[in-house]
Amino acid sequence: MAYLFTPGPVPVPNFVMEAITKPVIHHRTEAFYHLYAEIQSDLQYLFQTGAFTGTLIGSGTYGVESAIYSLFRPGETVAIIQNGKFSQRWADYSTLTGLKIIPLEKNWGEGISPGEVMNHLQSHPDIAGIVITHCETSTSVCVDLEEITLPLRQHFPDICILVDAITTVGAIPFYMDEWETDCAVVASQKALMNPAGTCAFALSERAVNRLQPTHSSDFRNLYNYYQSGTRHEYPYTAPTQLLYGVGAALKYIRSEGLPAIWNRTHQAAKTFREGVKVLGGEIVAATPSDSLTAFHLPGKDHTAIKKQLAETYDIHLAGGQGPMKGNILRVSHMAGMDVEMMKMVLEKLGELV
Repeated sequence: MAYLFTPGPVPVPNFVMEAITKPVIHHRTEAFYHLYAEIQSDLQYLFQTGAFTGTLIGSGTYGVESAIYSLFRPGETVAIIQNGKFSQRWADYSTLTGLKIIPLEKNWGEGISPGEVMNHLQSHPDIAGIVITHCETSTSVCVDLEEITLPLRQHFPDICILVDAITTVGAIPFYMDEWETDCAVVASQKALMNPAGTCAFALSERAVNRLQPTHSSDFRNLYNYYQSGTRHEYPYTAPTQLLYGVGAALKYIRSEGLPAIWNRTHQAAKTFREGVKVLGGEIVAATPSDSLTAFHLPGKDHTAIKKQLAETYDIHLAGGQGPMKGNILRVSHMAGMDVEMMKMVLEKLGELV
């Protein structure tokens, strides 16, 4: 039996796989509209919002890039917190789309304080938006989103706040409305316990008002998804089988309750990090997310350990990326991972180090 502890993809439970294999239906029928309406409602619970919700075909990267493309116009000024592989990707893509970037750069693994954000932006009264990576999956560092967004909203009431919540929504506390964010994106292969290929998003009224039509064939433009989604329709050919899986996961999350899931994730993360320190390891991020842990074992060959865990115990961890390639390992605490599973990984890890 393979044990998948990577922070995406995560193990897909049987009830999700069974849902994906339901009989195919046409996406221009009342049956599909009913399915999509339920998914949209359950996504509102997931994001803790009363705002519009929808889905896209694609990875989390496609979801965030589509949001950047749809919410901001070439020439507008957008701040981007950059402290890892994925947040750097948002900056690179924004440059490609013609945005003026205010880089809020930190070292990989470092968070950023609300004061630092405000200090950087005080001299940019024309700022249109900010892109915040809630958890940087490459290092597990997590920012205090609430402490950043509320002062931003006070000082820049019209700013559009876009959040990469790919590795946080459904795993740790996230309150879209209370934290006054405008757009958040999550991917199916994380806390939603599904195969990769679907991402979900939520849009505040402020974000909806920034959407502009381009053309009905513009697959990236969230305007098209919003217009169709208000009728519980999908603007293009819908990934119905994948949506069955997402819908099943959302029903499960709603039945268990987000507080219970958040607590299980927290306990799993706490157990694992305490165990890593006993083994002489170090946690990479000063403020790690409970959804995953990135850790370093001084003097050890991380590539070899990762390979041995896979070949000897069929336990699969993720390695480092970019400048941290070969120097760290990453373990997921999302999607049903619990304390006992973390103890099992620690036991096998201890045998190798």
